[in-house]
Amino acid sequence: MLRLPACSVRLGLVLLASALWTVLIVPARAQEPKFVQIKGKIKEMQGERFQVIDDKTMVVSGVDVLPRSEVKIEGEAELGCLQPGLAVTFVANLNNLNAAPEPLKEITICEITEENKEIKVLDDPTKSAAKGKDAVNKYMVRGIIKTLKKNKFVVTVTSMREGVKPESIKGELADDVKVKVLFTSLAYASEGDAVVLSGFSQVEGEVKARKLDVKLANVVQSDKVGKSAGPKKKVPMPRGRTAAAKPDAK
Repeated sequence: MLRLPACSVRLGLVLLASALWTVLIVPARAQEPKFVQIKGKIKEMQGERFQVIDDKTMVVSGVDVLPRSEVKIEGEAELGCLQPGLAVTFVANLNNLNAAPEPLKEITICEITEENKEIKVLDDPTKSAAKGKDAVNKYMVRGIIKTLKKNKFVVTVTSMREGVKPESIKGELADDVKVKVLFTSLAYASEGDAVVLSGFSQVEGEVKARKLDVKLANVVQSDKVGKSAGPKKKVPMPRGRTAAAKPDAK
């Protein structure tokens, strides 16, 4: 039986260990998640997955949106998008009758969720509300359009607390009112929209997005926004109310 010198055996073991390190350990290190940030434009949408082309490098990456990702879709919409049943938010001066003395210059179509409930609060919580029959205070309102006719509207705000009656906010839209949108659904995003995202990557050219900010390139058309049967996330609401806007099925 052939016996190898002890030094040869040790050298062989060293070479074997080195080979195993190269084959097993090094690739494992290369696959560790790395943080990435991309600023670019959406190239192609496929449900909760899309491609993005980086503004600087022009590199195209595939992006998967995780279930708990923070998604913000912002843009502008046609005036015709506003309709009863939609959730909206705005800031306005209100008198003691919950009426806005001046026409609104800006209003945003939004969603009612567990994090963003219907609400009416002072726009500056550090200040005390003015009192008196002629007092006017600036409020941030998030509620549901009850009626809208000839630019005059009524928005209802329903408290999540039992026994508290809904408040009705009355006002009027200015002739040049700007209608904006603020959504959390990628269903509104499309090719050409600007996007800033952050997440992690384990495979070259593939990103798992944790946070996305999308700026819509085109104005949302009135046929793309409709009443929803309920909010994006389940919150207790009176029967028959609608709470969020969503695109029509394609």
